[in-house]
Amino acid sequence: MLRSTTTPVALAISSRIGGASAITAVIVLITGLLGMTTGPFVIRALRIRSECAKGVMMGTSAHTAGSYKAFELGGGLAGAIATVSMLATAFLTLGLLPWIMDRFA
Repeated sequence: MLRSTTTPVALAISSRIGGASAITAVIVLITGLLGMTTGPFVIRALRIRSECAKGVMMGTSAHTAGSYKAFELGGGLAGAIATVSMLATAFLTLGLLPWIMDRFA
């Protein structure tokens, strides 16, 4: 779940739950880069036309790099939705994951 959020949030949570910060950072960065490079192919392959769907997909899966790519792909709406989706994912992860780890770990 940490790889689906931004690097600063993932590092904060990783250190709190006892994870390896260096490994977390590398995995999160690789996830963002892979999402940015493969996202446009997935959008074309699945024939996604909705700017909102493109933005949500890129923002939640590829973080800041995905938001940047969404601005390139679909213009302002897709980029704005990607940014909001990225922030929502970060806040949800920051709020829920420590709570889940405290309850079930």
